[in-house]
Amino acid sequence: MKVKDVIIRAFRLAGREDLSAALTGGESFEEGGEAAHAVNAMLYCYNAVEDELARNYFPLPSSAELSSSSGKYYYRTFPKTPVRIKSVTENGSPAQYGLFPEYLASESRKICVEYDYSPDKKTIDDDCEYGDPKMGEALFALGCAAEYCLINGEMQASESWECRYREEIDAARARMPRYAYMPPRRWV
Repeated sequence: MKVKDVIIRAFRLAGREDLSAALTGGESFEEGGEAAHAVNAMLYCYNAVEDELARNYFPLPSSAELSSSSGKYYYRTFPKTPVRIKSVTENGSPAQYGLFPEYLASESRKICVEYDYSPDKKTIDDDCEYGDPKMGEALFALGCAAEYCLINGEMQASESWECRYREEIDAARARMPRYAYMPPRRWV
């Protein structure tokens, strides 16, 4: 799934068929113009939605083999930005470690860290971090449309898309056994 496809669909949902058609046709936008500003705003919304999903609903797992002579493993040296450390092992057995604001500390000099990460900021030509078809384009487009409408002061439209976005999150989590849970009750 491409970021551009999500943005095109989100523009359609937000009532910006002109921008959706222009992006579909491959048009380029005048730097600093209204259309370029709108596309950049929607890209910002996409990055916010992807980050929210990764941090709160659908973690992105990764692992890394790291070594350090000091026993300090700085988060900036991880291949991807860690959000949650799940385990630290040394030669297949659990290793003692401590978490600090800028680094993970362990007496082990070579460790394997399993963690959930936050996706990097995307450009319009990038691929989505999620490859699972159950996490479809609609989920991202609904979240982007809600954020975009909020940014533009369209409160009623934003609330409507936000409600559908949250319902889609609940539905996607229900389809994925590893995230199975009871959806929260929402007040109307």
